[in-house]
Amino acid sequence: MRFRLSLIKYTERFGVSNAARKYKTNRQFIYRWKNRYDGSWDSLRDRSRRPHSHPNHHTLAEIKLIQDMRRRNPHAGLVGRILGQAHAAGLSTLDPRTLLVPYETRNDCSKASKS
Repeated sequence: MRFRLSLIKYTERFGVSNAARKYKTNRQFIYRWKNRYDGSWDSLRDRSRRPHSHPNHHTLAEIKLIQDMRRRNPHAGLVGRILGQAHAAGLSTLDPRTLLVPYETRNDCSKASKS
């Protein structure tokens, strides 16, 4: 952040083009930080790139159902009983692969890790 602050101070005094040459960066980078800078140290921090929401995020009920299915059927794969139970449980609007695969990948529920 000291680099960015010194960049902003130099830009205010000598201009964007001269600052870009001195700091060996492009003018777009300088304009981005110049517009973001409001006089506070916090304005020069990196912002989070984490998404605010996810359209395919599982509800708590779906996660509980998946965990229960995996606990009751530890050796069943994605096909067979688990997909049949997901369909019977009213999750038929979702593609079963999109229901189970991301959750199992994220929570390391694969059969290979249980062996």
